[in-house]
Amino acid sequence: MAAVTVTKKDQIAHVELSRPKAGNAMNTAFWKEFRAAFEDLAEDTTVRCIVLSAQGKFFTVGLDIKDTSLLSTDAPDPARKSWILRKKILELQESFNAMEKCPQPVIVCSHNACIGGGIDLMCAADIRYCTTDAWFSVKEVDIGLAADVGTLQRIQNVTGNSSLVRELAYTARYVINQHLVRVMYLGTNVR
Repeated sequence: MAAVTVTKKDQIAHVELSRPKAGNAMNTAFWKEFRAAFEDLAEDTTVRCIVLSAQGKFFTVGLDIKDTSLLSTDAPDPARKSWILRKKILELQESFNAMEKCPQPVIVCSHNACIGGGIDLMCAADIRYCTTDAWFSVKEVDIGLAADVGTLQRIQNVTGNSSLVRELAYTARYVINQHLVRVMYLGTNVR
């Protein structure tokens, strides 16, 4: 695997985002490997817990906007482009759905930057931890996208329907650990 590394020891699986030179940006390989890793781990009866972290300076800078194959289409008209784009987004969502559906508890450990899709990923976990240098941003609005891989759907389950959540989604403001931890990281998803 090029974007995700999985190791197992003592009934604990460790999943790592492993594109540190690219800031662990989520490219085409990431989406396929991440989904496959969690689908495989869900079936592994020897694994009792999954810990997810990342290599390198950043947890993740989010969607790899240099990977043009992620959201591009060569459809001849807007209706077909929209239909194809919707299908691609649903496929991307299934990657984080695979983690959310895992029967084992999933613990995500974030450090430094957690941008865009990183928040989507963290919201799909059961338990979230972060380092004191962590900061977060729902960055999609700055590049004209909706946070459609899970943030808008899941963050309400983690934080409640707060004005902070709306502010993050509308402004792409950077939030440092101390502010968001009280709201986001104290919550855990309940299955």
